[in-house]
Amino acid sequence: MKKENVLIISIIFLGISIIFSGVYIGTSIKSQNNKVMQVETDKTLIDSEEAANYLGISIKEMDDLILYSSKLFGKGIPYFSIGVKKYFNKESLDQWIIVISENNVQF
Repeated sequence: MKKENVLIISIIFLGISIIFSGVYIGTSIKSQNNKVMQVETDKTLIDSEEAANYLGISIKEMDDLILYSSKLFGKGIPYFSIGVKKYFNKESLDQWIIVISENNVQF
């Protein structure tokens, strides 16, 4: 009878330890991910994929926006290229969004 009690207590203790370990590891991973996200959001200069994420659109929509914004509105989305890669200033993107929103531009 005594061995059964020790076994039950050991199983309960092991279960509680596994739960606390999972919570601790999950919290650590979440904290680390938040630090990475904070570093990424602090950047001023972003590439096309990051700009699409920043604007909440798909990469395909971002490519279309780059291609057609100057044709439809006259003042294209502000960016510059280094080789084939395009870069955007987040503050310029914010200002551009305000301008096209005030003019009710549709793409």
